[in-house]
Amino acid sequence: MKRFCLIALMALAAAGALACEPDVETFVRELPVVDLHNDRSFFLTARGIPWPDCRRTQVCRDRYAAGRQRYFFSLFRPPLPLAAGRFGLSRRQVGWLNEISHFAYLKRAIADLKRATGLAVSRDPEDLSGARNVLFLGVEGAFLLDRGQKPGPGELEAMARELRGLGVSYVGLVWSNPNPYAGVAGEAAGLTPLGRRLVRILIRNGLLVDLSHA
Repeated sequence: MKRFCLIALMALAAAGALACEPDVETFVRELPVVDLHNDRSFFLTARGIPWPDCRRTQVCRDRYAAGRQRYFFSLFRPPLPLAAGRFGLSRRQVGWLNEISHFAYLKRAIADLKRATGLAVSRDPEDLSGARNVLFLGVEGAFLLDRGQKPGPGELEAMARELRGLGVSYVGLVWSNPNPYAGVAGEAAGLTPLGRRLVRILIRNGLLVDLSHA
């Protein structure tokens, strides 16, 4: 019903003929608002800002519990090697980030979110309505599908299955950097042959393909 009403609102707004129930104000107020790329995971795991801290981040324990907005926590870190001072990282933080593989970092970030928030991970679209507080997860950049060596199709399949098992909902093909799978916005390059294979793997494992930055 809500989807139908939203389509009707979009179609009839210009004509001023809004005949949808409930009334427009109530309808809009009750619509779930979803942020698909929230960076709070990076602030928690990479920068060490605790979940209750509301001073240095926009998303924290109390605001998340009280708000109706839902977030996909974007599992991300920049390409390696990292340097101290970039992205607000200290020398100590850069030290361990440069030592841990991308995929190991993803698993660490998921574990940190679950531990810090005490919330379960969900892949159920019904939970986007805000009926309960849960975690939605996405990976921002397929370059993070890397255990420390160049992954082949079999390894990509294994990582996709593992991400699905950990509750991840989507994988973005790129961040701001081109990678072995695809180019980024502003470049002529699109999917590489390996990227086409990755898309098939992600779909086969029930993971959405995020085209942000592409």
